[in-house]
Amino acid sequence: MSSRRPNPVVLATATACLAIIALVAGVGGWLLQPATWLELALLIATGFLLYTGPIQDLIGLGLLAAAVVLHLARVPTARRWPA
Repeated sequence: MSSRRPNPVVLATATACLAIIALVAGVGGWLLQPATWLELALLIATGFLLYTGPIQDLIGLGLLAAAVVLHLARVPTARRWPA
C-alpha cells in the first residue's frame, strides 16, 4: 500500500536546501541585485525557520516567497534577464 505522506528524508532534504539558499542570499546580500534590509531580514529569518518543524516550514516558505516577490517587484525587468 502506498502512503500519501511525503517521504521524511526527501522533505527534510528539500527544506534544508531552501534554508541554505535563503541564508546564503540573506547573509550575502544578493538575489538578482543587492537586496534591501527588509529582504535580507526575511531571507535570514526564513533560513532559521525552515529548520525547526512543519508549522515553521510553512511560515518560512511564506517569508521566502514574500522576500522573492518584494525583490522581483523592485528589480527592473530589463535587469532580471539580460539579452
